[in-house]
Amino acid sequence: MQTPAELRLIETLNELLAPHDGALPALLSVGAGTSVLIEDTLVARGARFVSDRLDLVDAHVDRPYVRNVFCCPAQAMAPVAPTSYDAAFSNYLLEHVTDVERAAAEIYRVLRPGGVYVASVPNPTALEFRLARWTPLWFHKLVRGHVVGEKYYSYRSIAGLVKLFETAGFRARDVWHFSSTEDYLQRFPVARSLARAYDRALMSAHLRSLMGNVCLVFQKPQAA
Repeated sequence: MQTPAELRLIETLNELLAPHDGALPALLSVGAGTSVLIEDTLVARGARFVSDRLDLVDAHVDRPYVRNVFCCPAQAMAPVAPTSYDAAFSNYLLEHVTDVERAAAEIYRVLRPGGVYVASVPNPTALEFRLARWTPLWFHKLVRGHVVGEKYYSYRSIAGLVKLFETAGFRARDVWHFSSTEDYLQRFPVARSLARAYDRALMSAHLRSLMGNVCLVFQKPQAA
């Protein structure tokens, strides 16, 4: 099940990569791993693009839209040429990055003027992620049903994340908050029902600081 932030990320990229005359837009997937869910969904919706992939691990996949694969951290993209991409995205990556400020500067460097970076992230001030800091990785795996990497939340808050990207030169174009604790408790029917009620209450009360699911859009100025 996709989270609301993932769906908003896909919708935003789909608008940016809509079919048009001329060269295909260039897309960079930051922290790609081997997942192609985002790109395959975009292709299914009619988007046309070429894509490069970047991760600490081997991110090779067999897809016709894939052009290059880089093995390096988000905060040190030395192999990636400046101003190479029309858009970049990451799906639940930045919470795993120890130096988000450097990563923001690198993403800024590789985007063309006017380029856009779209990210889905957890909100560190949400209750579920405050609690998650005090639980071991094996417990996270038990809840999620798959291996979960170490999270650092070095941006500390969504406002802090926005500030880091603005310091790098970006403009925060959009910030959407959602509550989606239900998505993390899919394997536990009773807890899932309680989480759904909790999510609805937070959304109705517009308590953004407690909403754990966020999608952000940052744009590099045209004059950069």
